[in-house]
Amino acid sequence: MDKILFEQLPELFESVAAVFADKRDELCDMDAKMGDGDLGLTMDKGYGALPDLIRENAEPGDIGKTLMKAGMKMSSVVPSTMGTLMSSGVMEGGKGLKGVSEIGPVELATYLTGFAAGIQKRGKCALGDRTILDAVDAAAKKAVEAAAAENADLNAVIHAAVEGATEGVEATKNMTPKFGKAAGFCRQGHRNPRSGSCGGTGHDRWAAELYLQISGPAEIPFVGTFEPPSYSEVRSSLYSLKPTVSPNRGLRLLCSYICAEEQKKTQSRVPAIPEHGSR
Repeated sequence: MDKILFEQLPELFESVAAVFADKRDELCDMDAKMGDGDLGLTMDKGYGALPDLIRENAEPGDIGKTLMKAGMKMSSVVPSTMGTLMSSGVMEGGKGLKGVSEIGPVELATYLTGFAAGIQKRGKCALGDRTILDAVDAAAKKAVEAAAAENADLNAVIHAAVEGATEGVEATKNMTPKFGKAAGFCRQGHRNPRSGSCGGTGHDRWAAELYLQISGPAEIPFVGTFEPPSYSEVRSSLYSLKPTVSPNRGLRLLCSYICAEEQKKTQSRVPAIPEHGSR
């Protein structure tokens, strides 16, 4: 395969859609461990619609403009976080192909580079934040290297991109997440999430720490075994919360439980957890 013609663009994305349709349940299961469990549905729906969106918004002979228009329409089909990131990637990738009527090795690498840039721009994320960008950017860079090689062809660029994405995914295992629920629950190795190895400052993180305080050292799926925070650390953290980010009622109940258990152990009076707000 030497190149992909403008007329073959819908077929190209139909093959992409087929992959996400096949992996829909697997992606949902993976997402359910740290998210809403709808990733597979989002990717299947979004990329499933893209081929027809390309046909409906075709700018004859201009792959770039076609992808930009189709990507914009795609964002309304899947108005979720991931859907927005994917459609932004498609649009930004298309920008680099304006006026292009066929995709060869260099054009494919250009598209992938733009796709990564679109995700980064829209998601306001950076390399090393442990997001999809880490995989997509690595794929794009490998593709650029392959496209620059003598006698480069599309197959070589595609395989290089897959290799780069695989390496990017593997590299995230040693990264600290900065976004989403993973930022609150994940951590590296067996280090304590309070030490800084795990980012996140929202309610999810407090919930994880409070749960561990109650249960003691425990094996929690996708978190691992580590020592729970001390009572004083939990209490001081809660006191430091501003009213605008006060813990909800569930967390306050957990705090009360912790205080009661600590009081039993120390036989000393434990100050009540302050009520910040009405939630």
